[in-house]
Amino acid sequence: MLSYLVIPSILAISIKVALFLLMKEQILNSNRYILLMFFSFLGLNVFELTLFTLVDKAGTAIGVMTLYYAFAVSSSVSMLAVALDTVCNNISRNRQRLLVSVACFGLIILFIPDFVITGTRSIGYSVTAIPGDYYWLVRGIILILLISTLTILVKASFIGEDWLTQKKAFVLAICFTPLIFSVVAVFLLMSKGININATVIGSFSITFLLVGVIFVENKYRLYGFIGTVPVSKYTFSSYRLANAFLDPNVSLEEAKNIMDNEKFKAVIEITKGNQTKAAELLGCSRSTVSRRVKSMREKGDIDS
Repeated sequence: MLSYLVIPSILAISIKVALFLLMKEQILNSNRYILLMFFSFLGLNVFELTLFTLVDKAGTAIGVMTLYYAFAVSSSVSMLAVALDTVCNNISRNRQRLLVSVACFGLIILFIPDFVITGTRSIGYSVTAIPGDYYWLVRGIILILLISTLTILVKASFIGEDWLTQKKAFVLAICFTPLIFSVVAVFLLMSKGININATVIGSFSITFLLVGVIFVENKYRLYGFIGTVPVSKYTFSSYRLANAFLDPNVSLEEAKNIMDNEKFKAVIEITKGNQTKAAELLGCSRSTVSRRVKSMREKGDIDS
């Protein structure tokens, strides 16, 4: 009899299928690393669900368990690839070779009999692996890949080469964090001998990650996503704009001024204070931008 814990896996697969059908063109046209990550996570969920159905035949599930871990390795490698592609805009050949080498190494040792996984056993509601002598090696590879991914994104969100890279890295770090922390927590609990299945947390954190990654591929939707992050300056900017348009007590002229100010501040930030570039984007003279920057700094509307 299937456990109620199978429901998150079914929902997660259903959401991914629906996501693919709704955003098929965008997903297929996204970069290859996002595409690899999408199908790696889908495979992970499919084999996770399969393990639930084999709970009464746990001793024969080693093949499915091996494939589950193979997709876990593939997912981890693709996550790091997405992070590197976001930060570097284009992954160098040497880094591509390194990622392929790590993936191949992880997959090869997984399929060596009794090397990483010696068998499987039931934990009541699903199936878990019986670790081999080198199980720690695959777990270590996955952890290093995930921690490297988060480190790269967090670092780039502060010192990325341009404004768009910083904000994209910031949003991806938010999307990746729940999954990475849940995996680290599960591995720590497993190392203490605690039987645990991260189905509920893992399924939904993976779906959250995918929706976020696909959503912010479009830079204009990226700005909208950042605006939903609590207590950030982008949230306050979104609030001011919404208030300007929806509050009946705000006159048309006041609403125009608010939108004008928010637009000006956004352009100044995007251009990192380069007034010549800002003037080009805004369609006005540099002297106009300079006067306005000075005025807004005096009022405290923009940073000094």
